[in-house]
Amino acid sequence: MSTIDRNPRVSIGMPVFNGEPFVGEALRGILAQTYEDFELLVADNASTDRTSEIVRDFAARDPRIRYVRHPQNIGAIANFNYLFPASRGEYFRWAGADDVSLPTYVQRCMDILDDDPGVVLAYSDTNFIDDRGKVTLEFEDSLRADLSTPPARFRQVFFTLGRCHAIWGLMRRKAVTRNGLFGNFLSHDNVFLTGLALYGRFVRIPERLLLRRFHDAAMSNIAPPARIAHLDPKGSTPSELMGWKRYWEHWKVAARAPLPLSDKVRLAAFVARIMIMDRDRLFRDVIKGDVLQDAGVRHQ
Repeated sequence: MSTIDRNPRVSIGMPVFNGEPFVGEALRGILAQTYEDFELLVADNASTDRTSEIVRDFAARDPRIRYVRHPQNIGAIANFNYLFPASRGEYFRWAGADDVSLPTYVQRCMDILDDDPGVVLAYSDTNFIDDRGKVTLEFEDSLRADLSTPPARFRQVFFTLGRCHAIWGLMRRKAVTRNGLFGNFLSHDNVFLTGLALYGRFVRIPERLLLRRFHDAAMSNIAPPARIAHLDPKGSTPSELMGWKRYWEHWKVAARAPLPLSDKVRLAAFVARIMIMDRDRLFRDVIKGDVLQDAGVRHQ
């Protein structure tokens, strides 16, 4: 029985917008995975370049690819979120349309998740590459989410999350469903990972199996006002009081998690203490409507 006749164990979702320069290389990396029981969903956010032609050509040659093109740009956050409920696998990962996954990425993550039901996310070390594929940095990821209790992991991720590389890891579907997807605000990926840690541990594979591409058009290089428009072209993403919004969303993921009331109280106190420590920036948010302090990762 082929993967098109039944649910594959792994679903990979690739959001893309005007990905012509790099999407072909990203697709080749996924299709070359040593673990083959997966579906690849590509959600094209109304690209205006040759993205559709490139992806359709790959899909015609590999039945594991499902391609969807939105008739209009629904925004990067909505495009990311679209992919999860459209998928079927026991495990799920997002894949960047300009990144390169090395052949053993999925298998190495699968081995960890299959071996330990207490792990909800597995991801690898990362190299940064430029638009020509040259390695520019062997990134040292400081993220930790390996303590035994949910509140401890929440605090770990809050303090150690940097570039959000783990967002590209392989996740346990049940945990993502319980945690919820991206909210409509900057730092949505940060809050998502903090919340996911309440449902289990993260494991980082000490091998550089993902190449993350940083180039001039990458979201991380776009100024915050333009980034907000890219994430949500309808203009419903708030552009002010973003520091306050981030803390509020951190509290919300903790409040809806299946934790004892005592743990929720401790996490509320933790968020409140951090807000007090961050009071100068929060005051500037009120006075200036400063959106420059929060920066989400690039998204399609």
